[in-house]
Amino acid sequence: LDPRTAVAVGEGGTIAFTHDGGSTWMASDTLSGIASDLFSIAFLNDARGFAVGRDGAFIQTTDGGKSWKKGKSPTKESMISVYFVNHSTGWIVGFNGILFRTTNGGTSWKPQPIGINNHLWSIVFVNRTNGFIVGSGGILLKTTNGGTKWNTIDIGITNFLYSVSFSNSTTGWISGGYGAVLRTTDCGSSWIRQNTLPETRVFQTSTFFYGIHFLDPSNGVIIGSEGKILRTADGGE
Repeated sequence: LDPRTAVAVGEGGTIAFTHDGGSTWMASDTLSGIASDLFSIAFLNDARGFAVGRDGAFIQTTDGGKSWKKGKSPTKESMISVYFVNHSTGWIVGFNGILFRTTNGGTSWKPQPIGINNHLWSIVFVNRTNGFIVGSGGILLKTTNGGTKWNTIDIGITNFLYSVSFSNSTTGWISGGYGAVLRTTDCGSSWIRQNTLPETRVFQTSTFFYGIHFLDPSNGVIIGSEGKILRTADGGE
């Protein structure tokens, strides 16, 4: 919400707050009003936000996360990621290839069939037109027209891909299962494997990397299984 204030979600409907830049967190498993696991949260502005989760869990806030109420869920499937491009246009992805879009700030959500059944775990837009989705089976989808059409990009792996993040308009990162880390410097036209053994190009670790995020082209963090957190200050070099 601002450099010191953030809201996070988790298991059993948990909602957590920090007001000191993440040094301390306060958590509640009753504030959300639901017991379902929550997987993703996104805010349009400092007041209005949405959280999505298991088996169609869908809640919303209009006061910066101080209170929440159930919204009309667009599906009974598990929704894994919610993302807003701007104050009006947002996206939800989830299990069995579901993709939903809103153009009215989350008041209503419309399904957008894309012809796949992969579990979709993360969605991000670089700008209003270029966006990416990653998921199971090494699936990577890209749009260049604001989401009207999504095309599959073959990156040559079948690892489960969990997270995609861009640090600027051209440089982006993907993280996934069994140590998968990939980088692009041409807005997703090509992807280079990172964290690999020189001779085999096999990823060096069996750790699952569930989240990746870059604050700028140099500084990034990866969140992995077994509590592992990796940081880079040189762009992943």
